[in-house]
Amino acid sequence: MTIQPLLRTLYYRCWKTWRQRVIHDKRIIDIRKRGRAEVVFLATNLPMWRYDGVLRLMLTDNRFVCTVVVHPVSNYSEDETRRNNEVLHTYFQEFGVHCILASTPEGMQSALATMKRADIIFYPQPYGDLYGNQLDNRNYRKQLLCYVPYGVCTFSTQWAFNTALHNQAWRIYCESEFHRGESRRLAFNKGANVVVVGTPLADAFLHPSDKMVWKPQECKKKRIIWAPHFSISAEGLHRNGFLWMAELMLELAKSYADSIQFAFKPHPRLLSMLYEHPEWGVQRANDYYERWASMPNTQYESGAYAELFAQSDAMIHDCGSFTVEYLFSRNPVMFVSSDVTSAIGAVNDFGRQAFQQHYIGSNADDIKHFLDDVVLFGQDPKREGREAFFNTYLLPPGGVSVGQNIYQDIVSSIFA
Repeated sequence: MTIQPLLRTLYYRCWKTWRQRVIHDKRIIDIRKRGRAEVVFLATNLPMWRYDGVLRLMLTDNRFVCTVVVHPVSNYSEDETRRNNEVLHTYFQEFGVHCILASTPEGMQSALATMKRADIIFYPQPYGDLYGNQLDNRNYRKQLLCYVPYGVCTFSTQWAFNTALHNQAWRIYCESEFHRGESRRLAFNKGANVVVVGTPLADAFLHPSDKMVWKPQECKKKRIIWAPHFSISAEGLHRNGFLWMAELMLELAKSYADSIQFAFKPHPRLLSMLYEHPEWGVQRANDYYERWASMPNTQYESGAYAELFAQSDAMIHDCGSFTVEYLFSRNPVMFVSSDVTSAIGAVNDFGRQAFQQHYIGSNADDIKHFLDDVVLFGQDPKREGREAFFNTYLLPPGGVSVGQNIYQDIVSSIFA
């Protein structure tokens, strides 16, 4: 380790972590005196919203006053921001929680005032450039910041375990003991603020509603999700599957129309990437999404996906978080990449175990074999491995929901 990183590490571990703990303790004493805490949940988009469980519990406890601030990530287009605001505003209105749209000047002013007086702030992602300077976590050092990973992390990188938020937060609520160990190894503060609660999506996946989200069909068909990642042009990730699979998947939907229905579940950022791609652009991208929404045995999904997963039969994807999340369904799943070895080469030990439960595809023939042999004819040799992974890694600790684990930790830490 060179001198500059060493000094920075010592700064965080010896001075900044101690100073932050003093600030947190002072805030907790203040909350106890008042007998209640003002809580803000920052929401960027519905698919990455992870706080249903703890928010529902807080809304039933008069010691908490909750507000949701909606602020789409900074690189969304104007149309995406508008659509995103409408979806989130409707969702939280039905939820019964006060919601502020921060994408207007008046809304931003209200959001800033609410966040400045908040005691606890939940962030949806740890990347500082997503919210703009005013909402960045570094402006809220006197609050108790909390973060739950929006996906189950399969990479042991600095951006996954050692951002400013990871070190500044009062609580990082992580997925497993493996992930706490990685925080201790990688974070400047040695993971001193990490508590294992499980992944919040476990609550939705293990207890989905009965709402049917798949398009009605004239006869029973297998239901397959295709979930392409947004990093179609990124060097190193090797997740360019969408570019060579786009027309292929539509053709497969037509070919298997009598036996399979498909749900197109792209990463929320894929549309913006396609708008900027030299071979796509706005019109082509919008037309493509519309084709998925309009065919008799296909549908486009842009929102929450617990019911979609629970009611499906299989998935094809190249997303890091879905590598673990879809295993809650215990159904067959295929990871697709034109360079699979490179795509999974950087994953951590936990991620490698998740990938071992996947069928791997790198071309059209692999995908067709998966549809024919595994999905339609049930030749599924990985079934037992998926069950073992689920029982070992995905069930929340303590025998209660993940939301309950988070809520209990907050209550016992502040009000005990």
